[in-house]
Amino acid sequence: MKLYKYVTADRIDVIQNKMIRFTPPCALNDPFEMQPIIGGLADDDFIEREFEENYEQTIRKLYDSEPAFALAMPFNAFRVFAMRQKQVTLNGMKAMAKQAMPILNEKIQELNQHIGVLSLTTAPENLLMWAHYAGNHQGMVIEFDGSSHFFNRKRSENDECYHLREVNYSTERPKRNFIDIDASILLLTKSVEWGYEKELRVMAPLRDASKVIKGPECDIHLFSFDPKCVSSIIFGARTATSVVSSITEWVRGSQDYSHVRIKKSVLDRDRFAVQITE
Repeated sequence: MKLYKYVTADRIDVIQNKMIRFTPPCALNDPFEMQPIIGGLADDDFIEREFEENYEQTIRKLYDSEPAFALAMPFNAFRVFAMRQKQVTLNGMKAMAKQAMPILNEKIQELNQHIGVLSLTTAPENLLMWAHYAGNHQGMVIEFDGSSHFFNRKRSENDECYHLREVNYSTERPKRNFIDIDASILLLTKSVEWGYEKELRVMAPLRDASKVIKGPECDIHLFSFDPKCVSSIIFGARTATSVVSSITEWVRGSQDYSHVRIKKSVLDRDRFAVQITE
């Protein structure tokens, strides 16, 4: 699979330094990133089911944890008392689950600060992306080999990080109870209006960054990659000739990137489109 990253011309430092940024959701351009609607800790059916399955065991543990209970009454009497309070206790748990909303939202925001996202696409000829992310067609697109180890480092069956994930597009914001939320809901659901980007993502813990550059509002977390995973550099239809020449000369003189092909985005003569040529 071919993967593409739209960048401005000054981001040639990605190639030169062999490091690319993973961005926390709070710094991405979509304000809905990682902002699901949290209905609560769990729905009432789940709470009731878990409560019923564990109530007897909880009573026993509570009785054994406090010696004063044994002095006051035998366990059977304590159990009868606890069973009489069962519904009251259940109602209290349901109320606590609803009151936990501020804490749950705080936990979501904390996670927001610790996960980084690398956004890529399978569409190197998209006019809007050339305009939005590549300096009005004056920048370039870096083509990566999606089969590279850099994009396939899943560490376990349930690992949400270090491998390619497709973004899902929806007309509705994700709405879940806290216990039902996973990374696919938090980080892989966007509005259908972003569908033209055909986005794939790689997520990583920001603590694993190879280099961190301090910023006034948000630190920049850079992750090292193998130069072999870069396949080509595609210059925009408006990229300055001097920029094309200087970057091409640098790439041609680099042992790490001697395999990289140089391409150009050219305006189509008949359609509102661009074509990629060499």
